[in-house]
Amino acid sequence: MAALFLSETYTRITEIKSQETMALPFPHKADDFNPQWLTETLNRTGFLPSGKVSELSYKEIGTGKLGDNIRLSLHYDEQAAAHNPPISLVAKLPAADPIAREMASSSGAYRREVLFYQREAKLTSIRLPRIYHSEASDQGAEFVILMEDLAPATAGDQRIGESLAHARLSIAEAAKLHAPFWGKEDQLGEHITRHYLPDAAEYGGALLIDAWPKFLQRFGSGLNRDCSQFGEHFCQQYSQWIQRYEGEKTLTHYDFRSENILYNDSDAQTSATVVDWQSLSVSSGLSDIAYFLGVSLDTATRRAEEKTLLEGYRKQLAALGVTLKAEDCWQQYREFSMSGFMTVILGAVYTAAEARSDEMFLAMAQQQLQQCVDLNASEFL
Repeated sequence: MAALFLSETYTRITEIKSQETMALPFPHKADDFNPQWLTETLNRTGFLPSGKVSELSYKEIGTGKLGDNIRLSLHYDEQAAAHNPPISLVAKLPAADPIAREMASSSGAYRREVLFYQREAKLTSIRLPRIYHSEASDQGAEFVILMEDLAPATAGDQRIGESLAHARLSIAEAAKLHAPFWGKEDQLGEHITRHYLPDAAEYGGALLIDAWPKFLQRFGSGLNRDCSQFGEHFCQQYSQWIQRYEGEKTLTHYDFRSENILYNDSDAQTSATVVDWQSLSVSSGLSDIAYFLGVSLDTATRRAEEKTLLEGYRKQLAALGVTLKAEDCWQQYREFSMSGFMTVILGAVYTAAEARSDEMFLAMAQQQLQQCVDLNASEFL
């Protein structure tokens, strides 16, 4: 970025120098963070009116596949400390894994999350972390988000399944996201994915057809016959299926699962904060609900509680001014029970293999495919 400044005309250089601060290149990896950049950034965004960051340390956290997270511990000089600035922040950066990084950046995932925090976040009451800074490069290959450190809140673990209390909280938060944008998909920006558009549908179908044999090679032994057959049929029919829904759409998280939600059970009232907005899409609101119930609850709990949880979602929407008939809610839930399967397959195939993530992806595939079989979702293919 410094080279770019030097190559500008004299007029442009003078204009930049006349500003109170000159933005420094933002960090691309953990080692790039330094007190000078953090001081300038927190000052420019109003979180540090005066003084400076004197030193910092960091630690890698989380289990994200398309982005890396670090916890920054900050120390300030005496002047800055008087403003009670944050002593700990979480920074989100591009994935170190080159395959995951290329997939995320080429699909616009990094830029999409930055723009969500800058635009749509202020239009919804869903619980989100405080954002201290968000920025992406023009091409979207590099980004950084500085957010509130919500410790001791912790993400769910899909390998063991989420509690009913957490499921109810999560669904209530989803309703807060969906309600303000219900039936208003034409007002949503171009950075938000629309999987149902013909070109996107055709491309997605081609990806699935290519990825499914690779997925089976690694995980097929863990799937029963009914689930394997459904997965094969879904991949072949995906491009037609994703275009068939003609009902009202809304803004969806589209990777709405317990490992993207931070639960704080130490508060007087348990809270759920939703993170990881790289998959933001326009779809039926039930795509988020079906995906969450399918991959975040164990199969027995999902079977026993799904109708009650769906009714809770309908009531939350009604309280927020959206009417959804019970029959429509159930039918959309059945149809969109397969909406997250692309995320499962592509995530498993196109990110680096490791023990924990492989265990998670297998659990997700087993649970969501069984959900589709239980609900006779093939009726919609």
